Amino acid sequence: MDAVIGGAEGEIRVYYFIPRLISGAISGALTGLFAFGGAFTGAITGAVAGRASDCGALRGAGLGALAGAVLSVEVLEASRAYWSQELASNRNSSMADFMEELLRGRFSEERFPPELLTAYHFQVSMSPVDVLDFNDDVAHKGLSDDSLRRLPWHKISDESKPNQTICCTICLQDVKVGEIARSLPHCQHMFHQSCVDKWLSRHGSCPICRQHV
Repeated sequence: MDAVIGGAEGEIRVYYFIPRLISGAISGALTGLFAFGGAFTGAITGAVAGRASDCGALRGAGLGALAGAVLSVEVLEASRAYWSQELASNRNSSMADFMEELLRGRFSEERFPPELLTAYHFQVSMSPVDVLDFNDDVAHKGLSDDSLRRLPWHKISDESKPNQTICCTICLQDVKVGEIARSLPHCQHMFHQSCVDKWLSRHGSCPICRQHV
């Protein structure tokens, strides 16, 4: 009798285990497929963007592939979470609103460098300044025109040009000889003056390290 009961319990466990195993395998395969598709698309887009910005097609392809894979998996996870909540309760919000809220919350974490967020920009067709805004976890008041005028600036010359190429992380263009650059006083991060002034008019912190200006 005990053997019969034990055998029945074993069959029940197998009956519940196999569907879970199949479901997990399908879920993993789907996630991998989304990540591969996003990485492939992101690599192509990043290579084109990197070549156009003079920051290197190879570097752009790498950043784009990583951003595309992350974005694709985030979209898949957001879709799963949305439909799970739809089945569990009555929701009036749209799928687009839910995904925007979820993705904004995840991308606001300071685990992505500005270069990766800029590559993410090419996936969702947003302006670079708006993309950098994803990584700004605290809203800072922008600087006034008078404060901007008091910040130091300099014109890049052959003598003052840094030994290494400086790429403005806002526009992804190299800071070249003859252009006007601005180095922020505390962190010394350098950008094109026009790019960083636009950013600082909306935020009072460095777009890279978030240190107050």
